[in-house]
Amino acid sequence: LISMVPSSPTDQMYSPCTKAIWMRSKKSQFVKQDSDEVAIPSTTSIEIIIPRIPFPSGDKLFIFGTSSSSRKSIVDALSWKYIQMAPDIDEKAIRCADPKSLPLLIAKAKSDAILNKLKESSMTEACLVLTSDQIVLFQDTVREKPVDDSEAIAFLSSYSNNHVSTISAVVITEYPSGIQSADTDIATVHWNQISDEVVRKVVAKREIFSSAGGFRIEDEDLNPLIDRIEGTVDSVMGLPLELTARLLRQVIQMSS
Repeated sequence: LISMVPSSPTDQMYSPCTKAIWMRSKKSQFVKQDSDEVAIPSTTSIEIIIPRIPFPSGDKLFIFGTSSSSRKSIVDALSWKYIQMAPDIDEKAIRCADPKSLPLLIAKAKSDAILNKLKESSMTEACLVLTSDQIVLFQDTVREKPVDDSEAIAFLSSYSNNHVSTISAVVITEYPSGIQSADTDIATVHWNQISDEVVRKVVAKREIFSSAGGFRIEDEDLNPLIDRIEGTVDSVMGLPLELTARLLRQVIQMSS
């Protein structure tokens, strides 16, 4: 059981009990999931609860420019209707002296790639394109996906009794007008002690090798070791929902 630190006015809508257990075991029966929340489907015993946010675009077509399974699971849990398109860009070719600006640059490059694909397909219908990116920052150092067991072990071990931050960028672009709105969101995961045994067990499962920073808050062995999260779980997972909804509304308003 972990405590959640609200990061936006939207969080105030939830009861203290709800805010205290946005992530909980499926076996726990003492918290009632209400209509303002939805659970992300999971194959583990960890159930991740996110706010139920309706898609604000009306009848406009929604293009989800992602190849991330985590972001897709969030949107699928909300039952948003979309067409998925992979940006297919070389993210490592994009670098920036300021690591906090990097995810926004990459998310915008993804948006450009999707817009080019739509143009090449002779798409004429107006639509909204969502792209996003995330970096993990540990002690001012950007961490990408671990390249081998040694690096994965080093990453996880360094988080013990420490904290690590995620910086998520979201870009919403209307096609074909090019009207765009973008912003970033920061969340920080504070960890209790992570034993060598847990580190070895998590690395052996191989799942963290697809995650920047080499950790997954939905992992059954890591989740109980989270002390608290500053921000929201959806932001840690790569798609801050309140920010996404706000940017969608902004673009819709600017294009109306």
